Amino acid sequence: MAYKWNLLRQWMIFVVIGFVVLSSAVASASPAEPTDQSTSEMVSDGDSLPSPVGDSDPSVFGYYYVTVTGSDQFIGTEVLRRSSYEGPADVNITVSETMKASWSATVGISADIVSAGVGFDVEGYYTVTESYSTHVPSGYIVTITVYPKYHRVFFDVWYKPVIGDAYKVGSGSAKKLSGYHFSRSQTPIYSPPPTPVGTPAQ
Repeated sequence: MAYKWNLLRQWMIFVVIGFVVLSSAVASASPAEPTDQSTSEMVSDGDSLPSPVGDSDPSVFGYYYVTVTGSDQFIGTEVLRRSSYEGPADVNITVSETMKASWSATVGISADIVSAGVGFDVEGYYTVTESYSTHVPSGYIVTITVYPKYHRVFFDVWYKPVIGDAYKVGSGSAKKLSGYHFSRSQTPIYSPPPTPVGTPAQ
C-alpha cells in the first residue's frame, strides 16, 4: 500500500512540474503587445522644412550662404538738396546725411546671412559727410543739386544641405550710402536791353 502511495505521489509531482513548464513555454511564445516607439513632431504655421522661402535650422537640415558676384557705384535719383547762387560768389557746401542700407533677394533669407556674405550690415545706418566748392561768375546764377551715391553689391544665394552638394537657389543685391554727386548748372542773369534815348513813351 505504501508503495502504491509513493508511486502516485511521484506521478502527481511529475504532472505539476510538466504543467508549469508547459505554461511558461506558452507564455514566452505569445506575441507581446506592440509598443509604439515612433515619435512625431507638431509643426506650427511658422515652421517649415528648408526651402528657398525661409530660414531653416542649420543643425538639422543645412544652411544658406551668399557669395558676391560683383559690385558697382551708382547715383540715386533722390534729390537731397538744391540751391541757387547769384554771382559773383564763392560757394562752399557741406552735406551730411544718414541713410539706412537696403537689400533684396529673389528668395527668403535672413539679413544676417546677407551681411556676412557682402561684408557690411545690410540693415545698418551709414553717415557720410562731403564738401563741395565752386565759383559763381558775375552775371550768372549757379544751381547745385545734390544726389546720393551708393555702393552696390550683387550676390548669389546658395543652400548647403547636410547630405549632398550646395546648390544655387537665388540671387540679390545690397546697397549703402557711399557719397554724393553734385550737379552744377549755370545760367546767365537776364537783363532787359536799355531803352534808346529820345524814344517816346508808349
